[in-house]
Amino acid sequence: MKKILTIVLVILFSFTFAIGNGTGDKKFFLSIKGNIISPSDSAYKDIYGSSVIYPGAEIGAKVFKDIYLLAGYERISKEGNTLVLDEIAKSTQNITFFGLGYWGSFSGNFGYRAELGGISFSYNEEALGEVVKGSKIGFFINGGFVYNFGERFFTSLLLGYSSASDNIEGVDIKLGGFKSSVGVGIKL
Repeated sequence: MKKILTIVLVILFSFTFAIGNGTGDKKFFLSIKGNIISPSDSAYKDIYGSSVIYPGAEIGAKVFKDIYLLAGYERISKEGNTLVLDEIAKSTQNITFFGLGYWGSFSGNFGYRAELGGISFSYNEEALGEVVKGSKIGFFINGGFVYNFGERFFTSLLLGYSSASDNIEGVDIKLGGFKSSVGVGIKL
């Protein structure tokens, strides 16, 4: 997973330098964020709760005017209790995403972002002495507002949806859901 992310980031930066718009504008951004998700899977909600708070980070590289490539990583780690036996259950999801975005401006310091792309969920769940692992690819879409603190620093509020699905021993599971994110970042 780390090798894939490293390769994608190298390609992302190389691509940006090769076709960057040359205007001297900031071409990259880095952001850390806090997310809250309402999971799509009802069984997951029953065990781990109807909302989950988790961290994330993302990097973007401008490729043409206000269009940028985006890559990021998020990690969900949650403990809950099984319904019938009330035993401890542990769930971990490592989420990587890659996509395309648009960073527009309303006026002055206020702007907006719109993003879409592919997302990979790598999950691991331990309950009742069993371990279930897997990974699935899906899609994501985000949109929201940005406030710029000068030329370099910004904060963002994004709303989004992500989705992927899998079948484990005849049981369909849904990964992702509706989420909101609050982030702080720097433009380079």
